[in-house]
Amino acid sequence: THTHTHTGPRRLAMTWRCMPKFSPHPHCCPCQPPPPHRSHFQAARTMGVLWSKAPEVDPLDLQPCNDVAFVSAAAARHDGPTREIRVVMLSDTHAFHEDVSVPPGDILLHCGDFSLPSWGVADLRRFNEWLGKQPHTHKVVVAGNHDTCLPGRSKEEIRRILSHCTYLQDDTATIAGLVIYGAPWTRRHRLTCYVKRSRAFTTSDADVWEGVPDNVDILATHSPPFSIHDIGNHGNMGCQYLFHRIAAVQPRMHAFGHCHGCPGASEYTWPQGTRTIFANVSVPMTSTATVARVTVPA
Repeated sequence: THTHTHTGPRRLAMTWRCMPKFSPHPHCCPCQPPPPHRSHFQAARTMGVLWSKAPEVDPLDLQPCNDVAFVSAAAARHDGPTREIRVVMLSDTHAFHEDVSVPPGDILLHCGDFSLPSWGVADLRRFNEWLGKQPHTHKVVVAGNHDTCLPGRSKEEIRRILSHCTYLQDDTATIAGLVIYGAPWTRRHRLTCYVKRSRAFTTSDADVWEGVPDNVDILATHSPPFSIHDIGNHGNMGCQYLFHRIAAVQPRMHAFGHCHGCPGASEYTWPQGTRTIFANVSVPMTSTATVARVTVPA
Protein backbone atom coordinates (compact mmCIF):
# COMPACT_ATOMS: atom_id res chain seq x y z
CA THR A 1 0.00 0.00 0.00
CA HIS A 2 1.35 3.43 -0.97
CA THR A 3 0.41 6.62 0.81
CA HIS A 4 1.06 10.01 -0.79
CA THR A 5 0.18 13.50 0.36
CA HIS A 6 0.17 16.22 -2.28
CA THR A 7 -0.87 19.84 -1.89
CA GLY A 8 -1.89 22.62 -4.23
CA PRO A 9 -1.80 22.25 -8.02
CA ARG A 10 0.47 19.21 -7.88
CA ARG A 11 -2.01 17.44 -5.61
CA LEU A 12 -4.84 18.07 -8.05
CA ALA A 13 -2.78 17.02 -11.05
CA MET A 14 -1.75 13.80 -9.34
CA THR A 15 -5.38 13.08 -8.49
CA TRP A 16 -6.28 13.48 -12.14
CA ARG A 17 -3.59 10.95 -13.08
CA CYS A 18 -5.10 8.46 -10.62
CA MET A 19 -8.52 8.42 -12.26
CA PRO A 20 -9.66 5.13 -13.87
CA LYS A 21 -8.95 6.36 -17.41
CA PHE A 22 -5.25 6.02 -16.63
CA SER A 23 -5.13 3.20 -14.13
CA PRO A 24 -7.01 -0.06 -13.50
CA HIS A 25 -7.41 1.02 -9.87
CA PRO A 26 -9.05 4.38 -9.16
CA HIS A 27 -7.12 5.03 -5.96
CA CYS A 28 -3.81 3.44 -6.85
CA CYS A 29 -0.43 5.02 -6.30
CA PRO A 30 0.10 7.66 -9.01
CA CYS A 31 3.75 6.68 -9.20
CA GLN A 32 2.85 3.35 -10.81
CA PRO A 33 3.02 3.39 -14.63
CA PRO A 34 -0.26 3.67 -16.52
CA PRO A 35 -1.54 0.71 -18.54
CA PRO A 36 -0.44 0.38 -22.18
CA HIS A 37 -1.91 3.13 -24.33
CA ARG A 38 -4.36 1.97 -27.00
CA SER A 39 -4.38 3.66 -30.37
CA HIS A 40 -7.14 6.10 -31.26
CA PHE A 41 -8.21 3.71 -34.00
CA GLN A 42 -8.72 0.87 -31.51
CA ALA A 43 -10.68 3.12 -29.17
CA ALA A 44 -12.77 4.55 -32.00
CA ARG A 45 -13.56 1.04 -33.22
CA THR A 46 -14.67 0.03 -29.71
CA MET A 47 -16.85 3.10 -29.22
CA GLY A 48 -18.15 2.91 -32.77
CA VAL A 49 -20.23 -0.12 -31.82
CA LEU A 50 -22.44 2.18 -29.79
CA TRP A 51 -22.12 5.29 -31.95
CA SER A 52 -22.31 3.99 -35.52
CA LYS A 53 -25.73 5.62 -35.97
CA ALA A 54 -24.67 9.03 -34.69
CA PRO A 55 -24.84 11.79 -37.32
CA GLU A 56 -21.64 12.98 -38.93
CA VAL A 57 -19.99 16.13 -37.60
CA ASP A 58 -18.39 18.73 -39.86
CA PRO A 59 -15.64 20.40 -37.80
CA LEU A 60 -16.19 24.08 -37.13
CA ASP A 61 -13.66 26.75 -38.04
CA LEU A 62 -13.02 27.70 -34.42
CA GLN A 63 -11.13 30.82 -33.45
CA PRO A 64 -9.16 31.33 -30.21
CA CYS A 65 -11.13 33.15 -27.51
CA ASN A 66 -8.70 35.03 -25.31
CA ASP A 67 -11.40 37.19 -23.72
CA VAL A 68 -14.34 35.08 -22.53
CA ALA A 69 -17.09 37.70 -22.69
CA PHE A 70 -20.52 37.90 -24.27
CA VAL A 71 -23.84 39.74 -24.20
CA SER A 72 -26.83 37.79 -22.91
CA ALA A 73 -29.85 37.32 -25.14
CA ALA A 74 -31.95 39.50 -22.84
CA ALA A 75 -29.37 42.30 -22.86
CA ALA A 76 -29.17 42.16 -26.66
CA ARG A 77 -32.93 42.86 -26.80
CA HIS A 78 -32.81 45.39 -23.96
CA ASP A 79 -32.86 49.13 -24.72
CA GLY A 80 -32.22 50.19 -21.13
CA PRO A 81 -29.11 50.17 -18.96
CA THR A 82 -26.98 47.04 -18.63
CA ARG A 83 -24.41 45.74 -16.15
CA GLU A 84 -21.56 43.24 -16.27
CA ILE A 85 -21.42 40.13 -14.11
CA ARG A 86 -18.70 37.52 -13.65
CA VAL A 87 -19.39 33.81 -14.11
CA VAL A 88 -16.66 31.63 -12.56
CA MET A 89 -16.56 28.16 -14.10
CA LEU A 90 -14.76 24.94 -13.21
CA SER A 91 -15.09 21.19 -13.71
CA ASP A 92 -13.45 17.88 -12.81
CA THR A 93 -12.25 18.77 -9.33
CA HIS A 94 -12.65 15.12 -8.21
CA ALA A 95 -12.94 15.96 -4.49
CA PHE A 96 -10.03 18.43 -4.58
CA HIS A 97 -12.16 21.57 -4.98
CA GLU A 98 -10.38 23.21 -2.05
CA ASP A 99 -7.09 23.12 -3.99
CA VAL A 100 -8.47 25.09 -6.95
CA SER A 101 -7.99 28.83 -7.31
CA VAL A 102 -11.54 30.20 -7.45
CA PRO A 103 -11.70 33.93 -8.30
CA PRO A 104 -14.56 36.07 -6.97
CA GLY A 105 -17.63 36.58 -9.09
CA ASP A 106 -21.41 36.65 -9.18
CA ILE A 107 -22.08 33.05 -10.29
CA LEU A 108 -20.01 29.96 -9.51
CA LEU A 109 -20.68 27.18 -12.04
CA HIS A 110 -19.38 23.62 -11.57
CA CYS A 111 -19.72 21.41 -14.66
CA GLY A 112 -19.45 18.01 -13.02
CA ASP A 113 -17.11 15.37 -11.60
CA PHE A 114 -16.88 17.11 -8.25
CA SER A 115 -16.82 13.82 -6.32
CA LEU A 116 -15.16 10.39 -6.18
CA PRO A 117 -16.81 6.97 -6.67
CA SER A 118 -16.35 6.29 -2.95
CA TRP A 119 -18.38 9.33 -1.84
CA GLY A 120 -21.48 9.07 0.33
CA VAL A 121 -23.94 11.53 1.83
CA ALA A 122 -21.42 12.85 4.37
CA ASP A 123 -18.99 13.73 1.57
CA LEU A 124 -21.74 15.45 -0.40
CA ARG A 125 -22.58 17.51 2.67
CA ARG A 126 -18.95 18.57 3.04
CA PHE A 127 -18.94 19.64 -0.60
CA ASN A 128 -22.13 21.57 0.09
CA GLU A 129 -20.43 23.29 3.04
CA TRP A 130 -17.59 24.33 0.72
CA LEU A 131 -20.13 25.76 -1.73
CA GLY A 132 -21.74 27.70 1.08
CA LYS A 133 -18.41 29.29 2.01
CA GLN A 134 -17.79 30.65 -1.49
CA PRO A 135 -18.47 34.39 -1.84
CA HIS A 136 -20.43 34.12 -5.09
CA THR A 137 -24.07 35.15 -4.85
CA HIS A 138 -25.25 32.18 -6.90
CA LYS A 139 -23.84 28.67 -7.24
CA VAL A 140 -24.87 26.24 -9.98
CA VAL A 141 -23.84 22.57 -10.09
CA VAL A 142 -24.14 19.95 -12.84
CA ALA A 143 -23.10 16.32 -12.29
CA GLY A 144 -20.66 14.24 -14.35
CA ASN A 145 -19.85 10.64 -15.13
CA HIS A 146 -17.66 10.21 -12.03
CA ASP A 147 -20.41 11.42 -9.69
CA THR A 148 -21.62 7.87 -9.09
CA CYS A 149 -22.96 8.83 -5.66
CA LEU A 150 -25.90 10.65 -7.31
CA PRO A 151 -27.74 8.15 -9.58
CA GLY A 152 -30.47 6.43 -7.63
CA ARG A 153 -31.27 9.60 -5.72
CA SER A 154 -34.11 11.83 -6.84
CA LYS A 155 -33.35 15.38 -7.90
CA GLU A 156 -35.31 16.55 -4.86
CA GLU A 157 -33.04 14.55 -2.51
CA ILE A 158 -29.90 15.82 -4.23
CA ARG A 159 -31.14 19.39 -3.93
CA ARG A 160 -31.84 18.90 -0.22
CA ILE A 161 -28.24 17.72 0.30
CA LEU A 162 -26.69 20.35 -1.98
CA SER A 163 -28.73 23.14 -0.47
CA HIS A 164 -26.20 25.91 -1.17
CA CYS A 165 -26.50 25.64 -4.96
CA THR A 166 -28.93 25.33 -7.81
CA TYR A 167 -28.55 21.72 -8.97
CA LEU A 168 -29.45 21.31 -12.64
CA GLN A 169 -30.17 17.92 -14.17
CA ASP A 170 -31.88 18.45 -17.52
CA ASP A 171 -33.28 21.71 -16.13
CA THR A 172 -33.35 25.41 -16.96
CA ALA A 173 -32.86 28.22 -14.44
CA THR A 174 -32.80 31.99 -14.86
CA ILE A 175 -30.08 33.33 -12.58
CA ALA A 176 -28.85 36.94 -12.42
CA GLY A 177 -30.53 37.61 -15.75
CA LEU A 178 -28.98 34.57 -17.48
CA VAL A 179 -30.84 31.55 -18.85
CA ILE A 180 -28.75 28.53 -17.85
CA TYR A 181 -29.48 24.94 -18.88
CA GLY A 182 -27.59 22.11 -17.17
CA ALA A 183 -27.26 18.44 -18.12
CA PRO A 184 -24.86 15.76 -16.80
CA TRP A 185 -24.75 13.32 -19.73
CA THR A 186 -21.67 11.92 -21.44
CA ARG A 187 -21.63 9.42 -24.25
CA ARG A 188 -21.52 5.74 -23.30
CA HIS A 189 -18.65 3.57 -24.50
CA ARG A 190 -17.03 0.24 -23.69
CA LEU A 191 -13.66 1.09 -22.27
CA THR A 192 -13.64 -1.65 -19.60
CA CYS A 193 -12.50 -0.34 -16.19
CA TYR A 194 -13.19 3.30 -17.10
CA VAL A 195 -16.84 2.50 -17.74
CA LYS A 196 -17.25 0.29 -14.67
CA ARG A 197 -16.13 2.99 -12.26
CA SER A 198 -17.36 6.05 -14.14
CA ARG A 199 -20.69 5.28 -15.69
CA ALA A 200 -22.95 7.79 -13.94
CA PHE A 201 -25.16 9.71 -16.38
CA THR A 202 -23.80 7.98 -19.50
CA THR A 203 -26.04 7.41 -22.50
CA SER A 204 -26.11 6.58 -26.19
CA ASP A 205 -29.52 8.26 -26.58
CA ALA A 206 -29.89 11.46 -28.61
CA ASP A 207 -33.11 12.40 -26.81
CA VAL A 208 -31.30 13.57 -23.65
CA TRP A 209 -30.38 16.80 -25.47
CA GLU A 210 -33.85 17.62 -26.78
CA GLY A 211 -34.63 19.64 -23.65
CA VAL A 212 -31.96 22.27 -24.39
CA PRO A 213 -34.02 25.44 -25.08
CA ASP A 214 -33.37 27.75 -27.99
CA ASN A 215 -33.05 30.85 -25.77
CA VAL A 216 -30.22 29.58 -23.56
CA ASP A 217 -27.37 31.89 -22.61
CA ILE A 218 -25.13 29.31 -20.91
CA LEU A 219 -25.35 25.63 -21.74
CA ALA A 220 -23.60 23.81 -18.88
CA THR A 221 -22.84 20.16 -19.52
CA HIS A 222 -20.19 17.72 -18.40
CA SER A 223 -19.64 16.43 -21.92
CA PRO A 224 -17.94 18.40 -24.66
CA PRO A 225 -19.50 18.50 -28.09
CA PHE A 226 -17.78 16.16 -30.52
CA SER A 227 -14.56 17.61 -32.01
CA ILE A 228 -14.39 20.69 -29.72
CA HIS A 229 -11.85 20.62 -26.84
CA ASP A 230 -12.65 16.90 -26.49
CA ILE A 231 -9.41 15.01 -27.11
CA GLY A 232 -8.73 12.36 -24.48
CA ASN A 233 -6.57 9.27 -24.25
CA HIS A 234 -8.96 7.54 -26.63
CA GLY A 235 -9.48 10.18 -29.29
CA ASN A 236 -12.56 12.40 -29.49
CA MET A 237 -14.62 11.88 -26.33
CA GLY A 238 -17.34 14.43 -27.10
CA CYS A 239 -20.92 13.78 -28.15
CA GLN A 240 -22.12 14.05 -31.75
CA TYR A 241 -25.74 14.46 -30.72
CA LEU A 242 -24.80 17.33 -28.40
CA PHE A 243 -22.88 18.99 -31.21
CA HIS A 244 -25.94 18.97 -33.46
CA ARG A 245 -28.22 20.27 -30.71
CA ILE A 246 -25.81 23.15 -30.13
CA ALA A 247 -25.82 23.91 -33.84
CA ALA A 248 -29.62 24.08 -33.66
CA VAL A 249 -30.01 26.31 -30.58
CA GLN A 250 -26.72 28.28 -30.80
CA PRO A 251 -26.18 29.20 -27.11
CA ARG A 252 -24.14 32.26 -26.19
CA MET A 253 -21.72 30.02 -24.34
CA HIS A 254 -21.21 26.31 -23.80
CA ALA A 255 -19.27 25.42 -20.62
CA PHE A 256 -18.15 21.81 -20.13
CA GLY A 257 -15.34 19.60 -18.83
CA HIS A 258 -14.73 15.83 -18.93
CA CYS A 259 -11.57 15.98 -21.07
CA HIS A 260 -8.85 17.06 -18.67
CA GLY A 261 -6.07 17.54 -21.18
CA CYS A 262 -7.52 20.27 -23.40
CA PRO A 263 -8.89 23.13 -21.29
CA GLY A 264 -9.37 26.52 -22.88
CA ALA A 265 -11.87 28.54 -24.88
CA SER A 266 -12.67 28.93 -28.57
CA GLU A 267 -15.43 30.74 -30.40
CA TYR A 268 -17.45 30.29 -33.56
CA THR A 269 -19.82 32.58 -35.43
CA TRP A 270 -22.66 30.66 -37.04
CA PRO A 271 -23.90 31.53 -40.55
CA GLN A 272 -26.94 33.17 -38.90
CA GLY A 273 -24.59 35.61 -37.14
CA THR A 274 -24.85 34.16 -33.61
CA ARG A 275 -21.56 33.76 -31.75
CA THR A 276 -20.95 30.81 -29.42
CA ILE A 277 -18.06 30.51 -26.97
CA PHE A 278 -16.96 26.95 -26.23
CA ALA A 279 -15.11 26.68 -22.89
CA ASN A 280 -13.56 23.52 -21.51
CA VAL A 281 -13.30 24.54 -17.86
CA SER A 282 -11.68 21.36 -16.57
CA VAL A 283 -9.13 22.29 -13.89
CA PRO A 284 -6.70 19.34 -13.34
CA MET A 285 -4.14 20.82 -15.76
CA THR A 286 -4.51 24.43 -14.57
CA SER A 287 -5.88 24.35 -10.99
CA THR A 288 -7.60 27.63 -11.85
CA ALA A 289 -11.23 28.35 -12.66
CA THR A 290 -12.26 30.18 -15.86
CA VAL A 291 -13.99 33.57 -15.64
CA ALA A 292 -16.55 34.85 -18.16
CA ARG A 293 -17.71 38.46 -18.26
CA VAL A 294 -21.37 38.65 -19.22
CA THR A 295 -23.48 41.71 -20.00
CA VAL A 296 -27.02 41.44 -18.61
CA PRO A 297 -29.92 43.93 -18.18
CA ALA A 298 -29.39 46.17 -15.16
